[in-house]
Amino acid sequence: MFFTDLIGIFANSLQLGFGGARVKSNGGAIEARNAADSALAPVVADSYRYLPIVQPATPASGIVEFAELSNGLLRLKTIDSTGFITVDGRDVTLIVRNTTAATINKGQPVYRTGASGGVPTVGLAQANALTTAPALGLAAETIAANGFGRIMILGLLEGVNTLGMTEGGTAYLSSTTAGALTTTKPSFPTLQQRLGSVVTVSNGMGRVQVRIQGLDNEEEGSINPSWHIGNNTAGVKSLQYHNGFTQSLNANPTANRTNTLPNKDGTLATLSDAIAPITSSDFLTWHEGHVTAVAPTTYRTIFSLTGAVDLVGGAIYSAAPGFRLTIDGSQVINRTVISAGRVGTSGMGEPFGVIAIPPARAAFTMILELYNTSGAIRDFGWKVVTR
Repeated sequence: MFFTDLIGIFANSLQLGFGGARVKSNGGAIEARNAADSALAPVVADSYRYLPIVQPATPASGIVEFAELSNGLLRLKTIDSTGFITVDGRDVTLIVRNTTAATINKGQPVYRTGASGGVPTVGLAQANALTTAPALGLAAETIAANGFGRIMILGLLEGVNTLGMTEGGTAYLSSTTAGALTTTKPSFPTLQQRLGSVVTVSNGMGRVQVRIQGLDNEEEGSINPSWHIGNNTAGVKSLQYHNGFTQSLNANPTANRTNTLPNKDGTLATLSDAIAPITSSDFLTWHEGHVTAVAPTTYRTIFSLTGAVDLVGGAIYSAAPGFRLTIDGSQVINRTVISAGRVGTSGMGEPFGVIAIPPARAAFTMILELYNTSGAIRDFGWKVVTR
């Protein structure tokens, strides 16, 4: 054993290996050498291996890992046999299958359509419906129809078309074009999904910092006991409802306020800052009419209502009025005798009678019928109100 085997060697170079490929220390630089003793590339050492610090050629198979200097700092990268490069610790990709009949281009957002062969199947995403959103990621490479490929869900995607976008702007899923990005925030009520930010604007050499997020406006509710709207600045704050039209519920408090909804079913009628008085047009229904030539001892229906209903009251007038009231299938009143007196006369000079209809309530059905108590043909009129 030579002494130099223990403590090293005082020389400008040290070579490990004889013939063929080897690693050589040359003047303090670690180099990879070929059989002709030509330097292939400088390498950088980690705890157990040496890596080139220039991008190697695309390998025929498998992957090659190499180091890269970025702003004076080293980072690890890999390149595979397709030329696809990822940065370790930065880029997160997912293998998917394009089950559509068209090619998915690099940079296009895709959504999950199902699964096949143990991987998600995808199609072009669009923010115009929940059937094509949310986006699962951006295509990290061109994916042929019915082929497999990678999408990026986190990282820096380079070499894509970002023409027409705003550099530094948020990248949203487009609501107007399938498989497209936009830096214009989609307007409500279309869906809104942030997919990252645009780093470089270019036609084919653009870069997108990918960070896939969920839909911003798909919330179904909250389990929190309170909900806050506003940015703590003065002015009107609005809660909007959309059903093809838009209705806004606005608030502009000038002091701390509390409004409590009643613990009742029904409809609230509001006017400006005050609760408007309830009028007959809000809840009441008037039944008013007139019939002629009602045969003797004959019934004629005034109304037949279904559902919960209140009979507030009313009157039937004729020379010989009567009525029958049926609630929820049971006859509760069958009145055939005038008891309210007689006022005035009919057009034929006969006494004119008015009979009052008392209040009543039905849960399911209510039928009100007038009745001719006389032995002659009569005309009838009525005015009844329900709620």
